[in-house]
Amino acid sequence: PGAHALAAADAAYSMSPYLLGPDDALVIRARWPECRCASVSLWNRQLQTFDYLRGTVSLNRASTVVDDDGWFRVVIAHRDPGVPNWITTEGRPFGLVFWRFMLPEGPVETPVAEVVPVDSLA
Repeated sequence: PGAHALAAADAAYSMSPYLLGPDDALVIRARWPECRCASVSLWNRQLQTFDYLRGTVSLNRASTVVDDDGWFRVVIAHRDPGVPNWITTEGRPFGLVFWRFMLPEGPVETPVAEVVPVDSLA
């Protein structure tokens, strides 16, 4: 009684804010878990996705370039650094990175993130 959650019991979610300067890139190294559906997307303060009609603001398993070891690198930046898996901030310095995994089988590995100069990625 009194314990109430609004998320699906068969889903795993994770969210974190970012704050990037004009020449910064947030680089996240992650691995998709075994699950039915997986995605990462950028949201605004009102928990709305960025404008997916004008640029890539999310990735899923099918749209992600993955390394031979199963890991991939997501690059969140204001401008295209010329590398795979770039997600545009649409020039917004602040946003939320939202991960969703439906029907995950086992634990979800914690991504590793760092902010680097966007020009260092090319």
